[in-house]
Amino acid sequence: MKKVFLVYGTIVAAAVIFNIVFLSPFFLLRQSRRLTGLKGGFKKKKGQSRNERASVMRDLTLRLCNIDGGGSSGAYSHEEYSSLYPPLNYSQCSDNAPLNVIPFFGGMTNAMKMVMLGALMSFEEDRCFYVDDEHAHLNRGLGANTTFVQKYLERPIGLSRHDPYVEKAFAENRVEVRQWYEYWESKHWRRSFNELYHIPNVFQNESLAGHELKRRMLQRMWKPRDEYQAAACDSLKQKHGLINSLKSFRPDEYIAFSIRRGDKTIEDITFTDLAEYIATAEEEAIPYTYFGVDRTPKIFVATDDCSVMPELRRLRPEWKFFSECSDDDNEGRGFVLRDVPDWTEVEHEQHFRKFFTELHGLALSRFYIGVRYTNVTWWVYFMRPQIDGSVIIVDRPDKFRSSQSYLN
Repeated sequence: MKKVFLVYGTIVAAAVIFNIVFLSPFFLLRQSRRLTGLKGGFKKKKGQSRNERASVMRDLTLRLCNIDGGGSSGAYSHEEYSSLYPPLNYSQCSDNAPLNVIPFFGGMTNAMKMVMLGALMSFEEDRCFYVDDEHAHLNRGLGANTTFVQKYLERPIGLSRHDPYVEKAFAENRVEVRQWYEYWESKHWRRSFNELYHIPNVFQNESLAGHELKRRMLQRMWKPRDEYQAAACDSLKQKHGLINSLKSFRPDEYIAFSIRRGDKTIEDITFTDLAEYIATAEEEAIPYTYFGVDRTPKIFVATDDCSVMPELRRLRPEWKFFSECSDDDNEGRGFVLRDVPDWTEVEHEQHFRKFFTELHGLALSRFYIGVRYTNVTWWVYFMRPQIDGSVIIVDRPDKFRSSQSYLN
C-alpha cells in the first residue's frame, strides 16, 4: 500500500513540476499577448492551406516584383514574361467584320476596366478592335502626340489607328463604336463571377468563370513599363520593407487599405468611416496575418487623400502604417479627374508613379480591404490571385454575401 501511495505521490509531484517549468510560461505568454492588444499571425482561415496560399502569392510576386532575380527592371525578363503570359493576338478576326472602336475615358482603372470588357466582347464576336485614346482624359498634361497607353504601358492594346486593317475598315465605313453601357449593363458581356465563358480566340479550348477570365485577361493585356514597375517594387521593398525575399522560410505579411475620396463626392458617395476599416481589419484580417516576430500589425494605405494618415495613426498609434504620402502632404482634396488638364508633365508623372506603387502594394498584401465605389477595388481584385476571403469590401450592404458578387 505504501508503494502505491509513493508511486501516486511521485506522479503528482512530477505533474506539478512539469506544469510550473513547462506550461506556465506558455500560459503567461498567452495572457501577455491578450494584455498587449490585438496581434497577428496565429489563426488559420478555414478552407485555406498556408502552402497553397504561399505558392500563388509567390507567383504573383515573381510576376510583379521578382525581388530575388536579376535584371534592372526587378521583374521577369521580357522573354520569361511573354512565355508565361503571352501577348494577345489582336489581329485574329474575320476579314470583313466590323471594327470595334473602344473609347478610353475616365481615370485609369475605369478606362482599363471598360477596355478589358470591350476587348473580351470583340474577341467573342470575332472582331478586331481599336482603342480610341486620342482624346482620353488622362492624355492632358502629357507631351504633344503622346497618349497615356503609350507612355505608361509596356504592351499596346488592340490594333493601332494606322494599322492597315483599321485604315481599311474606316475607309469602308465598317466601324462600330462600342459604348461602355453595352458591356456594363449586360450580365453576359460584364462576365459575371458565377457564369462560364468560352472564347476560343483568346483561351482556345478553356471555359472560364467570369472572374478567372478577367484575371487571366489582365495578366496578358496590362503591364506597366519596366521603369514604373521597378520603381513601384523598389518603394515597397526598400522604402517600406513590406516585401522580402522569397527565400525566407516564412515571409512577413501585411494588410492593405484602399481609401478613395476626391471627386467621388460628385457621385453623392458617403465615404466609409476610417473606424470601419480598423474594425474590419481587427475582426477579419489581423488574426490571420503573420506580421513577423513582434506581431505588430503592418498596414499599407493607398489613398488619394493623404489627410487620412494622421487620423489612422491617431486611431491605432501602436500599429505601423505605410503609404506613398509624404509627411507634409495632408491636403484633403483627393483625386479629381477634371484637375488633370491643369497638371504639368512632372505632376502627371509623380501621380502615376505613386499610383502604380499603390496598385502593386494592394495586390501583394495578405488582405486587401477596400470599398466598392472605386474602380481601384475592381482592378486590384483581378490583379490578385484567387484566395477566398482575402479581399474584403467594407461597404457591402450585406456582410453575409460574398465580396466577389460586387466585383463583376
